[in-house]
Amino acid sequence: MASNSLLETFSENYKLFNLPYLFASSEAYHASMDDPAITGPIFESTKQAGFEAVTWLDAGTRNFYTVDTPIETIEDLRGLKIRVQQSPTNVEMMERLGGSATPMGFGDVYTALQSNIIDGAENNEMALTDNGHGDVCKYYSYDMHQMIPDILIGNNDFLDGLSPEERAIFDEGFQLVNQVQREEWVTAVENAKERAENEQGVTFLYPDTKPFQEACMPMHEDMLSQYPDLVPIYDAIQAYNEQYPAEQ
Repeated sequence: MASNSLLETFSENYKLFNLPYLFASSEAYHASMDDPAITGPIFESTKQAGFEAVTWLDAGTRNFYTVDTPIETIEDLRGLKIRVQQSPTNVEMMERLGGSATPMGFGDVYTALQSNIIDGAENNEMALTDNGHGDVCKYYSYDMHQMIPDILIGNNDFLDGLSPEERAIFDEGFQLVNQVQREEWVTAVENAKERAENEQGVTFLYPDTKPFQEACMPMHEDMLSQYPDLVPIYDAIQAYNEQYPAEQ
């Protein structure tokens, strides 16, 4: 399993799913990721590297969380050192939002937060509890800048060596993994929020996301002009955004 953000170093097609504010809502996100016309060209684009995606997993919404500076407006990010995933898209996003991007491996984040090397990070709610970041960071702000899937990848030599009957069994298993993980994710998020609030003393904030979106939208235009082959896929996602708009 790998984060979509890391896969853009193997195929530039994965940059699309890393775009901030690509999906208008969780419903639009799920519908898009379930559409083979959208995911197929991207999932297959790493074959030259020896692997391909076999299914996607829900990793929720990525939001900012900080040690002692509540992020209630985009201005609150100015000058803060924020850990981001090691991808060019995430570094540019942070710069456009006014913070100082600090790419690093996830395993180093807790120590960096604790020692004030960074002021905060961005991830889903489970980072607070499962990784203990909520012991240090006391503010979690729902700016909802990204919905980035985790990707289950398979080795091409192994997959291509399966008989049709064997591959059918694996494909059924991939679908089951997707279904069960998405169902359990909802419960896991609820439990993480409750634990973060009651046991770790984390305060959850709900800023107006529009200024954050406006700051990041030029990234959409730049990417589409640079990768015109992705325009039809992007347009298909926008159709789902119209069908499943964000709740007001």
